[in-house]
Amino acid sequence: MGVGKSQTSCYNNRGKSLMQNKVKRPISVWIAQILFVFFVLLMILAFLLAMMTTQPSDRSFGGVLFTATTELIFIVLFVIAFWGMATRKSFARWLGVGLLTFMLIFVNLGKVLFPSDTPQSMVSIVIEILFSIFVFVVTLHISLSDKVAAFFARKAEPIPLNHLPPPQPPSFEE
Repeated sequence: MGVGKSQTSCYNNRGKSLMQNKVKRPISVWIAQILFVFFVLLMILAFLLAMMTTQPSDRSFGGVLFTATTELIFIVLFVIAFWGMATRKSFARWLGVGLLTFMLIFVNLGKVLFPSDTPQSMVSIVIEILFSIFVFVVTLHISLSDKVAAFFARKAEPIPLNHLPPPQPPSFEE
């Protein structure tokens, strides 16, 4: 410890708190945050394309209002989950798990209930399946991993400095 600092200080000799959570961000949290940004951009793009490609006479005010409100709610939820994960809030972990699960269920449910009339190549079907499995594994890792739980822990345990033994005095004998 530096000169003038007591043994009960909660700061190290560089002035950083000893109570900080030093756990690095797990890769699954990075991937989830990237997926959140991807989903937000995809929803904005889909809404803008829908508004540009349909004639104003084909759109009802209620339908546009419902779509815009629903997409805005999801965009806000994705932004909150992204921000919360960036600042290590535990609610964001579970909001992220819920949003990823919701997206996974409804994307795959939409493929089953509303199949495409266009023929798809086998490669695109395999890519869709692999992407769904990837999102499922990331969601499971965020919800069940001990590393992710440690990352989102509220506070790290403080290091009790008054229980540390004093350092050995220097020895000038060889």
